[in-house]
Order: sequence, then structure tokens, then C-alpha cells
Amino acid sequence: MENAGAVELFVSYQVYCASWKPAYDIRAVTTAEGEQENSIKLCYYGLVEQNTGDDWIDTDMVLSTASPSIGGCAPQLDGEPLSILERTQYHEHHYHKMGYSRDK
Repeated sequence: MENAGAVELFVSYQVYCASWKPAYDIRAVTTAEGEQENSIKLCYYGLVEQNTGDDWIDTDMVLSTASPSIGGCAPQLDGEPLSILERTQYHEHHYHKMGYSRDK
């Protein structure tokens, strides 16, 4: 990219003071004797608790059973300069060393 422009970034991190636990909802529907519509419905979901002080309304999240080793601390974000590297130009004798021939 040679010109300034918009860039879309995706940032994710873990937070301290947040947890979840699995929960189940089992519902049985029974019908009168002779009818055939008895059914069981099982729903599996997560109960999320958080004391971060942030509003989590309409927040996308991923629930995991892994045990994070970083403790949920937000990472330190340091600036890093970006630049565009020029494409390396190979001379003909380099192509021969790399096993390429001049013929296309």
C-alpha cells in the first residue's frame, strides 16, 4: 500500500475478574396415553459472571474450558513502526545458483 488508508484490526484479550460455568436446561414434554409426541429437549449454555467494571452488553465472547496461564491481564501494547519492504531484485547469476534456468 503506497497511500494512507483505513486498516481493519481485530484485537482480542482475556480479562481478570470474569468467569463462566456450564449449565443445562432439560425439558420433557409428555402427552396423554396413546399419543406419539413425547419429547425431551436438552439445552447447554454458559452462565457468565464478571466484575470488571465494564459494560458487556452485546459483547461477542468465546467460552473455553482451558485454564489461561497469563491470568487474564491485559497485555502492554507498545507501538511498532511499520514499513513496506522493497521487493528483492535477483540478477541472472542468482537464478542459476537457485536452480532456475533463463527459459520461461
